[in-house]
Amino acid sequence: MTKRNSAFILCSCLLAAIMISCTQQRDPCLQPRVMSLRMGAYRIADTTTVDTSLLAPVVAAIDFDDSVKTTVYGTKNQAKFSIYLSPQADSCRWMILPDTSASINTADTLTFYYDKSLQFLSNACGYSYFYNLHSVRTTNHSIDSVVISTYNVNSDASKEHLKIYY
Repeated sequence: MTKRNSAFILCSCLLAAIMISCTQQRDPCLQPRVMSLRMGAYRIADTTTVDTSLLAPVVAAIDFDDSVKTTVYGTKNQAKFSIYLSPQADSCRWMILPDTSASINTADTLTFYYDKSLQFLSNACGYSYFYNLHSVRTTNHSIDSVVISTYNVNSDASKEHLKIYY
C-alpha cells in the first residue's frame, strides 16, 4: 500500500466519522401526545360494584371540534372508553348513548370541568396538556351517578378516571 492510498483511506474514514457525528437522528415519540380520560361503566349488584357492558354504545363530543377523534363507537358489550378533553377550554361536554338501538332521548350528557397545564414530555414529543378534573355533571336518563376515581389526567395509561353507574 502506498502512502497516497493510506492517506486517501485515512481521509475517507475521517470524513465518514465527521458526517456520522454531525447527522442528528431524531428519537421517535413513543408516548401519547394527547392525554385521554378513561372511563368505565358499572352497576351495583347487591353490595359489590361490577363492570357492566353496554350493548352497543356511542360516545360523542358535543361542543368542541379538535383534531382528535371526537366520536367513539363502542363495540358490542363494551364497558371501557377513552375520550379527550378540550385544550381550548376549561370544560367540555360529551354525549353517551348506551345502545345504538335506543332512543336519542335516553342519551346522557357528561360535562367535565378541569384545569389544564402545559407539560414538557421530551425532545422528541414536545409539549402536551395534562388535566386536573374538578367535577363532572351529568343528566340522568340512563346514568344513575358518576364518580371521579382519579383526578389527574396525564400520561399514566393504567388509571381509570371516571366510573359511570347505570
